Amino acid sequence: MNKMVWLRLIWLAIFVVSMLAAPLSVTHHVNAVVSAALRPYGVHWPPLQLIWVLGGVPLTFLLLLLMAWFRARRKKPWSGVVVGYIVGTIVEVLVKHWIATPIPPNVMPPPVYQSLITATNIEPQQVMHWFAVVMGPSSLATGPSHLLNGTFPSGHLFRLSYVMIVAVRGIKQKWLVAAGGLIAAFAVVATGGHWVWDAVGGYALAQLTAIWLVP
Repeated sequence: MNKMVWLRLIWLAIFVVSMLAAPLSVTHHVNAVVSAALRPYGVHWPPLQLIWVLGGVPLTFLLLLLMAWFRARRKKPWSGVVVGYIVGTIVEVLVKHWIATPIPPNVMPPPVYQSLITATNIEPQQVMHWFAVVMGPSSLATGPSHLLNGTFPSGHLFRLSYVMIVAVRGIKQKWLVAAGGLIAAFAVVATGGHWVWDAVGGYALAQLTAIWLVP
């Protein structure tokens, strides 16, 4: 097997193993220890809250569409860029429903950051409101509320890492993705939005979808 096949299998294995390990008690213990250690940084460094702006659906999808457009202009394959993002998002939602890991203690952002986060994210409450408007209030009993539970994998880590992976395709500085992923993981855990294991899963999902679907 060539190198690309091995890489695909390795990232598939990493994601599957991390997914199966997410609900284990030992994983929850590790999550709790890391969360307690990083939480003071989230409390004292409010700019870390910007991770929820940078990794939100609107901004990352817009950046991805721009990169796909540039690829199309240069006669390079571009559809896989968008397909990978959509497939990864679907996997994220389904796995969160299946695993349903508990939500960590949140670090409340200052009002100015909360306004930015609200303006640049599609919250579960918004999705359920749209669903109720279209399908009727009674639809929520069997609607998306059951698909919006859990924290594994981190969608913000997935989206931000995926955008970085696509952005550095064709250049040698691949370490930038790992560095960016570590910084993003630190931020989402410190601010209480995710456990460290969620961050591992989000990064692995980004690598998995990119290596399988982005040419």
